[in-house]
Amino acid sequence: MLNPVWLRTLGAVVELGSFADAARLLGYSPSAVSQQMSRLERAIDRPLFSRDRRGVVPTSAAIRLAERATPLLDMLANLDQSEDAGGGVTQLRIGVCTDALRYARPALRRLADSGAPLSLSLTTRESTVLVDEIAAGSLDVALVCRYNLVPRTWPGQVATWPLADEPLAVLVPSGHPVAARPSVTFAGLRDEWWVTGPETGDEFSHLQRSCATAGFSPRVAARAEDRDTARELVRAGVGVTLAPAAVDPPRGLVAVPVTGPACRRIEVVHSVADNSAATVGFVLCLRESARPSTSEGRGIAALGGQ
Repeated sequence: MLNPVWLRTLGAVVELGSFADAARLLGYSPSAVSQQMSRLERAIDRPLFSRDRRGVVPTSAAIRLAERATPLLDMLANLDQSEDAGGGVTQLRIGVCTDALRYARPALRRLADSGAPLSLSLTTRESTVLVDEIAAGSLDVALVCRYNLVPRTWPGQVATWPLADEPLAVLVPSGHPVAARPSVTFAGLRDEWWVTGPETGDEFSHLQRSCATAGFSPRVAARAEDRDTARELVRAGVGVTLAPAAVDPPRGLVAVPVTGPACRRIEVVHSVADNSAATVGFVLCLRESARPSTSEGRGIAALGGQ
């Protein structure tokens, strides 16, 4: 967890180049500062300092994190400043791909509970559209998905880092022959009719390529623009559909894990040039709330520019 106290201490150590001087400035003991920095290093899974005869030397990751934490700490310090007191209202425009809203909920709740003067807007789009809107400046932050069989290269002006890797499942009616199985392969779904997303979407491309690895092409019964419609069509017996395995299925439906190449990654994207307090604060809230399945990627680099 990226505790704001740790980030504040990090800024002092980076600025002063000494645990002892930072402790003196903040009113802590040197051992307390050392413990905070050790916990912060574990939280981000990378070293923040090296040591020489002159004291501690911040790594590039420490410098970038301290720089990007500054507006967040400023925002937290002024959470009690109302609009009437001159604080103003900052707009934060958020986009999410299908089934990614659950990753944003803890951060949204935290912002709502804080009383920060923020005006939030939320939109749901295809991931490629969300990334284009980030690049164009019409969104501030987006949660997008990248399917492992559909390579994507985001624009250079977009910063990205992973939140979670998600196994996928096939969603079927409770009376379907596959429903009682602990898992199923794509080869075992050869005879199914499918309810898919738009033909140009990554979800359908991933389905096509996954089925191709099993030696067949999926038979498409219907296309749905949103997940709720797809689920209703599955409930009606029109076909089966892919969904994140971790999402509880609606009543009357069963999610059966699909073995093989069925996986997607949830990522956070924002403009490299956007270091506003609202954007950085929300991104760090997401980072605290999520439990990434991998420490690889461009997490800290994204927050520090590229």
